[in-house]
Order: sequence, then structure tokens, then C-alpha cells
Amino acid sequence: MNDNIKKLFGLIKKDLGEDKVWHGDDLSLNSVPKYCIPSGIPELDLFLGQKGGYPSGKVIEMFGKPCCGKTTAALHAAAEWQKRGGVVMFIDSEHSWDAGMARQIGVNPEEVIVIPVYSVEEVFNTISGTLDTLKASEFDAPYLFIVDSANGVPTEKDAESDLTDNVMVGFEARQIKRGVRKANVKLDTIPCQPTIIFINHAIAVIGGFGKQSAAGGGQGIKFYASVRLEFVHLGYEKKGDEREGQRVMVNIEKLKGGQITFPSFKTVLRNKDGFDKYGSLRDAMIATGFAKRPKGSQIITLLPDTAYETQIKTKEWENWIINREGGYDGTYLAWRKWAIAKNILKPWGGAN
Repeated sequence: MNDNIKKLFGLIKKDLGEDKVWHGDDLSLNSVPKYCIPSGIPELDLFLGQKGGYPSGKVIEMFGKPCCGKTTAALHAAAEWQKRGGVVMFIDSEHSWDAGMARQIGVNPEEVIVIPVYSVEEVFNTISGTLDTLKASEFDAPYLFIVDSANGVPTEKDAESDLTDNVMVGFEARQIKRGVRKANVKLDTIPCQPTIIFINHAIAVIGGFGKQSAAGGGQGIKFYASVRLEFVHLGYEKKGDEREGQRVMVNIEKLKGGQITFPSFKTVLRNKDGFDKYGSLRDAMIATGFAKRPKGSQIITLLPDTAYETQIKTKEWENWIINREGGYDGTYLAWRKWAIAKNILKPWGGAN
């Protein structure tokens, strides 16, 4: 840095205060989130950039048509938060909290704070009040808000009005944008840097060119989200005539600080326990070179050309992971450590 810039920085810091100004390459002042939590879907971790998970202190939006895995993906994240000593608050505007399904995915429902809400204002007042409490108490562990869904309830004005009353057009979208903006300002000021996942619906766009759907609730969440994920139903997974799940494509629509190109990947959403994390881990291993599976082959080779080389039949893959020491979590961490050593992923915060 040349002398003129040093002098200018000194003058600005004197006027604005030491805590208000830092250099563009200074990573010590909240420019790097404190925690990075895996998503519970290994392929998604891989495509979320080198940090390999959801960042703390940010807004995340998951949107798509009904029954395509949005809430399930959020619950996978909740399970990962809990594994790392974090706290999860589920703000239930659709009154659809299912403790049994959450338990099957790996969430401990007894340790989830479930808050039913009845208006848009109540959603954001709950978030804002909790953020103030976290800041005052200096709570210092990963914290996750899940809002299901962002526009699943009316505004207070809508709720109190008669169906024949004329309510201002776009009022709900304005309230949502106001609430997201207010919450977003507070996130980085809190020691635990909470993450907010907004689940949103896809609405049809009539006329025009290109994509024919968009997320509801106006532009507020879209603008302030650091990560936007779209879930698209592709078809059903069947065994005979019985539906065992569905095929889902996940599009990464927005990723601040990540790759320039926004990739998509296909995975399976199973009826019994959510996304197929075993198949997703297999595909992530193959994509990074941790495992190899030649096209058409039914054999997966782990860590080829090393002392740890192992061969597993494709149909035995899930049982092999379940029965090996450490199970899924141990296998996932082994792959993650290898990926960090190869500079494919990077360690981030205290949650690796």
C-alpha cells in the first residue's frame, strides 16, 4: 500500500472510528462467516463453492413448486446444525411441522424451537426479537432459522379486512422486503452469526420469454439472499408399481462469493428419509476423484492408486456406508478432509 493511501486510511479511521473501516483484504473483521454448516446433501456442498456448505450470517432462499423437497432440504440442514451443537428455530407459518418426518431425516424434534405464526408481521417480529435476545445474551453457537414459508400467511391488514375490501396492491411484498432488510442488517452484528432459510413457493409468470416461474413475495428475499436454490420435480422413482420417491433437480440460482457459473444437479428424494445422502455422497466422491466408477460399471473404487483402495458393488454402496465404522458421518468427513487436503474444499470456521 503506498504512502498516500495509508495516510488517507488513517484520516478516515480517525473520523469514522477504528471499528468502521478496514482494508479490502482484511479477513479479520466479520468478512468471513464464523461457521460453515454442511447442507446434508454432499453434492450441494460441493457446488456451493470451496467452503462446502451454508454460510452463517446470511439469508438463504429455497423455492420451487409444491412437494419437491424444499422443507426436506431445510430439515437436512437442521440435522447438520444440531450435530454441531447448534440451535434450530422452525417458524411454522403453514402449520405443517411434522416431528415424525423430521426425526426420520435425522433431526431431534425435542430440541427444535417450533413457533406457529399467523401473519407476515409476526414472522419477522419473531426473527427480530430472537436476534435481539441472541445479541444481548452473547449466545455463541450456530443458530438456524427456518421460515416455512415466507408468504404462507397474510399480512395483519389482510387478515383484519373483509374479502370485499380493497387492499393496496403489493402490500404483502413490501412487508416481506421490509422484514428481510431489517433482519439482514442484524445478522453480522451477533456473535453466533445466525443463518435464515426462507422456504418460498414458485408462482407462474404469464407471458414474456425465458423462465415461466418466479418466487413469490416480491423481490425482497431474492435481493438479500446470498444463496438461492430452486427445486424442480423431474419424475417419480418406482419399484414395480410402488412410488418410493421422486427425482429432483436442484438449480443454484444465486451464489455470492461462489462459482461464476451456477450449476445444477439431479438427486433422489425418498419417501422414508428425505434426500438420498448416500447416493449424493457417492456422486460427490466421483466428481472430485475420491472414487471412480467407469461408465456402465457396477463397481465403485475408492481412493484409487493408494493404500486405502477399496472396491464396492453399486447395489451394496448404502449398506457398506451404514455398516462401516463411523457410518455416513465418518465417511462424509473422510471425503471432506481429503477434499480439503487436495484444495477442492477449504476449512471454514469451527464447524468442519
